[in-house]
Amino acid sequence: MIMAGLTGGFSAGKTAVLAMFKRSGAKILNSDSVARQVLLQDKRVIKKIREAFGEGVFRKGRIDRKLLAKKVFNNKRYLEKLNSLVHPAVKRKVFEMRRHLKARRGRTIMVVEVPLLFESGFDRFFDVTIGVAVGLKGQRERLLKNSRFSAKDIKARMSAQLPSEEKVRRCDFVIDNNGTKKKTLEQVRRLMELFKGGNAQWKN
Repeated sequence: MIMAGLTGGFSAGKTAVLAMFKRSGAKILNSDSVARQVLLQDKRVIKKIREAFGEGVFRKGRIDRKLLAKKVFNNKRYLEKLNSLVHPAVKRKVFEMRRHLKARRGRTIMVVEVPLLFESGFDRFFDVTIGVAVGLKGQRERLLKNSRFSAKDIKARMSAQLPSEEKVRRCDFVIDNNGTKKKTLEQVRRLMELFKGGNAQWKN
């Protein structure tokens, strides 16, 4: 089995690339989706978030992710506190899926999208790391299409991450997402063929 960590800068197209890995036969997991589940369902984490940030980040008894983001993304100490509560629960879910897949017969390739792969230290748990690279033009186009975030939100979230170039530089493999979807898919398929051959598993 090979477990690959997929990362990249803000609006680099990571989730679209993750979907291409699924289309090419990989088992996939999105760590942001797992984090959302944790905030909704993990009673221990919810209790600790209430203790750390108060009732102001709750609405109708549930964590309001927009209110929580507004509170933490402009305060480094709060953001570090939130990550220390949520990241361990996300890691447990990833390893749970890994154990399940390792029990299967045949060669399994698991790709996990982790925006804060290096910032969280999660990279050391993967066999390989994959960076999604995109130029400023492509990044701006995606940001304009994404109406969920204001300019202030985008700036705060980007400041909480390593620069895109640094993320990509640290990765074992890079997918250039500046071209067409077809060209990106071709790169994904080439990586899948490499992984299926077993040539990518060199980390402990």
